[in-house]
Amino acid sequence: MGFANGAKILLLLRNREAADWESLSRGLDIDPKNPRYRYQLTATLKKLRGVGLVDFEGDDDPTHPIEGQIVITQKWLSIQDALNTSLTQLSDIDRSKSMVVRPYWGQPSKDIGHADVFVAMPFHQDLKHVFDNHIKKVVENLGLVAKRADNIFTAKAFIQNIWSAICESRAVVADCTGKNPNVFYEIGMAHSVGKPVILITQNSDDVPSDLKHNLYIPYENTLEGLSRLEQALLQTFKTELSLSCA
Repeated sequence: MGFANGAKILLLLRNREAADWESLSRGLDIDPKNPRYRYQLTATLKKLRGVGLVDFEGDDDPTHPIEGQIVITQKWLSIQDALNTSLTQLSDIDRSKSMVVRPYWGQPSKDIGHADVFVAMPFHQDLKHVFDNHIKKVVENLGLVAKRADNIFTAKAFIQNIWSAICESRAVVADCTGKNPNVFYEIGMAHSVGKPVILITQNSDDVPSDLKHNLYIPYENTLEGLSRLEQALLQTFKTELSLSCA
């Protein structure tokens, strides 16, 4: 359905964020004066009415604009229960930008504990202080929670914990220092589920060619270098997570 995602329309109606043509156009961020968008939205609404999911006055000609109130019917609740899915999940699926897959690592677990930022880095002693005293400090000063894989304790397999932590996080910080293969595997996991990944490294040569097109933060393992890393991370979190860093 392109921009006129039927599930998104139903979600706006259900949440009472839209109730007519004008408010739906705003909710979908489209120009109601554009003939192409007007036709597509009208056609989608009339398809939804045809299967009993919305109701409004008017004929079935998609070239005729819809006037008056548009409401979601109770039929969707029965469908949702039967399919065991939600409008929020369905509205996130844009067929032009996403796909539905069965993850190799299975469904992420919810019992890993909350973490806004997952940090992928080698478990070397000379890097531990980078996480404990600098990355974690920046994240916590923003009122968020940061974890590494060794901060997660469940009965599940280690890789399952990492997969779950990445999926539940808002962003991932990945330290490429030392070209650790586990870190690169975790970067691939994060990219596959669309998480913003912030790359950092002490050596630019440790960033592989497949990731060179991504912006990364070089840093030195010195007091001055780590202070600059903190500032760079702060600004990057502000951009990626739409946070206030005042």
